[in-house]
Amino acid sequence: MVITFSKPINWETKEYKEIELDFDSLTGKDLIEVGNQYNKTGKTQAVKMLDERYQILVAERVSGLTIDFYYALPAPEFVKVTTQVMGFLMGAD
Repeated sequence: MVITFSKPINWETKEYKEIELDFDSLTGKDLIEVGNQYNKTGKTQAVKMLDERYQILVAERVSGLTIDFYYALPAPEFVKVTTQVMGFLMGAD
């Protein structure tokens, strides 16, 4: 899945007009590892799929970009990413 930003994002030495979230590369083991990483934050929610922190950990896993990249996104772009990840996690087509 490709997410196109409304305007280019400059991060470190690169400009991003879009990012790719390769959900097809995920395995069940990946999701368990991300869940374990999320649980170590100590700030867990009953339904982790609804927590932006969990969604961004998944995005980090499928994009190769760091969590700091996602935290630095303007809010509308951050919401685009988390919404797409949540849709994937909830089984949306």
